[in-house]
This record gives sequence, structure tokens and C-alpha cells, in this order.
Amino acid sequence: MKLHSLLSAAICAAATAASAQTADFVSPAFPDDTLRQTIQETVDRFREALAASDVPRDVPLALLPVVGDRSGYARSLMKGAITAAGCRLVVADEDPAWSPIVGKVEWDERKGDILDKDTILKFGAIESARNMLLSEIRVARISERGVLVEIDAHVVDARTARHLWGGVFSRRGYVGADLPARATDLPPAVRKTLQNELLQKTVDSLKASTALSRYPRIAFVPLTADEDGYATDILREAFSKAGLSLVNLDASSPSEARAFLRDKPANQADAFFYGTVRKLLETSVEEKPDGVTTNYTVEWSVSVESAGDRLQPYVATIQATGADFHAYGWWDRVCHHLPFLRGRGWALVCIAVALVVVLALIRANSRVR
Repeated sequence: MKLHSLLSAAICAAATAASAQTADFVSPAFPDDTLRQTIQETVDRFREALAASDVPRDVPLALLPVVGDRSGYARSLMKGAITAAGCRLVVADEDPAWSPIVGKVEWDERKGDILDKDTILKFGAIESARNMLLSEIRVARISERGVLVEIDAHVVDARTARHLWGGVFSRRGYVGADLPARATDLPPAVRKTLQNELLQKTVDSLKASTALSRYPRIAFVPLTADEDGYATDILREAFSKAGLSLVNLDASSPSEARAFLRDKPANQADAFFYGTVRKLLETSVEEKPDGVTTNYTVEWSVSVESAGDRLQPYVATIQATGADFHAYGWWDRVCHHLPFLRGRGWALVCIAVALVVVLALIRANSRVR
């Protein structure tokens, strides 16, 4: 009995530890297995991009603590991804200089700027780490059945703080549903809502912000969770229609844009915008006697951040809704009133044909001779 109790306690402890790996990221009400899989898929995207990059394979690369990863779950996955990408991972944690430096840095979601030059140069004192990978993980609920995971990762030269490579890698995870289609595969009605209603709402919102007048040149960072850049292009158009001048810094993430604009050079931007596609195609279906109406929602969150002082003169979440009506044909009308017939069309036709044949045979055999 005692052994059984010990085993039960050990199993419960193991289950609790596994759950805690992802509980730090999002509400415990969201299924852990879905969140864990989404994090793994996001790390897979990071691995594929790192493997295709020109980051030197023979130079030691150390992975710093991942901002926002209080449980260490994402960092453990990223260690394996770095090795799988062909890079030479070094365990800098074992260096005597590691712990004192980490202890002096607020290494959580309050870290703020993962490409902070002073922090990077402090870690540059570690002999084993020639290059360093700095990263941040962000997780957000996008609906009752979905979660969005983003990993912002960058490789820098630990001696000079020079940026070598980086990007933002995102993935949506859904409960009981497949990943939505890419933006270019959206139905025409949804694309129309993005290109018209959501764009115009964003233009109106930008024009209403008097604080933006102090930032004549704004750089743009591609929206995360925007598979093929479709939503980013529409947002850029909105900024242009609002009378704001855009600057292309080729920055792939807010962290990279902050690093570019830290010294605020005169020939670059005064601020930059970034954001996330929250809802690309959230739908609900409403059946009516004459047809089916599909209601859908598109939404993005956008922020403008000033160079240097990191003030945010503009923050908005903008949503647009639309509907697409599909009229019933004659058979759909019949099925709407007699639901038990739905999906049984061919079976009923075969039964009807069989009855006609049987009746014909009966009549043929019952004729008076």
C-alpha cells in the first residue's frame, strides 16, 4: 500500500510538472497539449529559418534565457532546434560568469529590449560564447478555441553587439479545428472586408490620432501571424492614406527596429509600427429558410512606438465584420424543412428507382393473359 501511494504521488508530481511547463504562458483553461504543440511548431519554424540562414556554423553559439519563458520550456526546445539547424551550441550556463550576469538582469517579460547593447556586451565577457542568440516568447489567446505563439529570435556578435540574423516566428493553434487558410486563399467576401472596411476603419483611427503628427517618418515591421504579408500590405496602405510617410528599414521584428533606431540617425525613422493579425477568419454560420449566412470577423492590433524613448503615441485594436449569403437550391430548401433528408439524396434516388422497377415488374406480372 505504501509503495502504491508513493507511485501515485510520483505520477501526480510528474503530471503537475508537465502541466506547469505551459501553464506559465496562458490560462490553464486552455488545453495544455494544444498549447505545447503550438509552441513546438513555432520552434520548428525558427529551426528551419536558422538552418537556411548564413549564421556561421563553426562559431560557438550560446542561447540566453528566453524572455517570457518562466518555466524554461521554450528554451529547452530551442536548444535542440539550434543543434538540429547545424549550429555549434555551447552551454554557457556552466561558465562562472554566467550566473552573476543573469542575476543582474530582469530576465522576464519586463526585460523590454532583448537587443539592449549593454546587456549583450556583459554576456560577451563569457569566453565560450562568441555569438549569442537572444529571444522572447509571446503567447496570446485569439479566441475561445485558439492561441497565438510568437518567438522573436536574433543572433548577435557577443563582442561587438552587431546584429547577424533574426526574425519573428509565429503559429496559431486551435482546439478541434485546422489552421485557417492563408490570406491569399480567403473567400472574396473576406478579402473585400479587409481591403475596404478594415482598411478604412484603420485610416480613420490613424487620422484621429493627433499624437502621430509629431512623427513624420514611420518605419514598418511586418505583422506577425501574417502568413504571406497580405495583411501587412493593406496596413501599409492605410498608413499612406492617412497621410503618414513610411520608411523601409527591413526590420523583421520590434526588437530589431528598436536596435536600428536606438541612436535615432537623422536619415532614418522617427518611430515604427508593428502589430499582430488577431483574427483572420473567425466565422459563424446562420441557417435561414432561403439560404445560409456566414458571418466572419477580421481583426488586427497595431502599435506605433517612437525611436529611443519607446513612447507609444498610438495603440489600437481594429475589427471589421461581414457576411456572405449562399441561397438554397430546391433540394437544399427541401432539406431545410426536412433535415433527415440531408446527406441522403443519392440513397433516396436509388430507393425511388428501385420502387419504380419493382412496381413495373408487379404490373407486368399481374396483366390479364
